[in-house]
Amino acid sequence: MFKSILHEHNGRKAELRRQGEKTRIAAIKSAEALASTLVEAVDSEVSQAFELEKQLSKEAKEARALAVKFKDQTSGWIAAACRADAVLREFGDAEQYLRVIEGDMRDVARMLQQLNASAAERRRARTGASQPKP
Repeated sequence: MFKSILHEHNGRKAELRRQGEKTRIAAIKSAEALASTLVEAVDSEVSQAFELEKQLSKEAKEARALAVKFKDQTSGWIAAACRADAVLREFGDAEQYLRVIEGDMRDVARMLQQLNASAAERRRARTGASQPKP
């Protein structure tokens, strides 16, 4: 009787070991599959992040190039506007200068007319004084 109980116990023990070993192997395989799946998921996300980083770098480089181009273009526009402003100022200065000269010339013409009139009066006065009175 003890022998049969011992034999039965050893049989159950062996069966439990086999089941435990199968369960351990299944758990290891499941853990490996889980680890593989997690690594693939992380790798996929890392790969996507890397691709996004490359795309962002490319777009940032393009944006920098456009900013430099825009800065240069804007500088050109500013320089052209400054040149146009200078030309307009010179034109305005020249116009003002011409008005001043025109005013001065009128003053000179008026003075010459006055001098001419004054000289004519003196001549008349001299010629009138040198003639005998009747």
